[in-house]
Amino acid sequence: MTGFGATGKKGSGAVKQVRANTGGQRKLKAQMAANSLAWHNAATQAEKDALHAQNVALAKQLGGSVVFDPASGKWSGAAGGYQAPAAPAYTAKYQARLDQTVDKALNREPFSYDPDQDPAYRQYEAAYTRAGKRAMQDTLGEVSARTGGLASSYAGTAAQQTYDGYIAGLAGEIPTLRALAYEMYRDAGEDLRADVELLAGLEDREYARYEDRLGQYNKDRAFTYGQYRDSVDDGQSQDELTYERERDEAEDAAAAEEKAYRRALEKARTLAASGDFSGYEAVGYSPEEIERMRLYFITKRR
Repeated sequence: MTGFGATGKKGSGAVKQVRANTGGQRKLKAQMAANSLAWHNAATQAEKDALHAQNVALAKQLGGSVVFDPASGKWSGAAGGYQAPAAPAYTAKYQARLDQTVDKALNREPFSYDPDQDPAYRQYEAAYTRAGKRAMQDTLGEVSARTGGLASSYAGTAAQQTYDGYIAGLAGEIPTLRALAYEMYRDAGEDLRADVELLAGLEDREYARYEDRLGQYNKDRAFTYGQYRDSVDDGQSQDELTYERERDEAEDAAAAEEKAYRRALEKARTLAASGDFSGYEAVGYSPEEIERMRLYFITKRR
């Protein structure tokens, strides 16, 4: 029987022990089992406290080998019946990083190119400017030499034209630099997509391992439960066995429901990454909430 929980209050006391092995105590044990199940489904702390108090009182009536451990919240011993080990829990190891990477990939700024913000262009600009000024001075010197060292408007015009030619050459480098910048932008996007695929694969692998552990847990639990059934005293009430079986089936159904919910949520997140929020309806979101998410996504994409 899955253990009945502690109240969570400080000073709940040390482990209490009472005796419970006779056939006349079956009804008390069945009531404790029912209280235990009700405790796990209770909506308020007050309900849990009341059910816990009832089980404490019932345990006292049973006598001295039933054990309640407040630290773990479990009853054991003759009143505890079958004690299944805790099912393995799944912790998403890569999901947070995957969500962050997907967000980066979907919300990248569109490509734009500003030469003044490009370090490579600034280097070209400095080099062309230096070369242009040197060529301008050389041209001015050559023309002045031919005119006997006298400055003339022609010499100035020729020198300026030489300088302007270098600056035009600088402008001719911009298409090449822009293409290089776009290639870097595109490569960064490809790297993000590769990271998304890698993280998604790692998360899928972790979840597959968890499913393997859960499957082995269910096999082991079935085996130990079979052993427990074989060891049950022939005089024990069939009603108690039926209750325990139904409780296990309810727990299995809850685990299956949780698994289905996680898969539906993962599917909803995957669809949402491309703007389709319809998957959230399967995990309990209202049409109004889904519409708000869709509008927020559209606004964020603008």
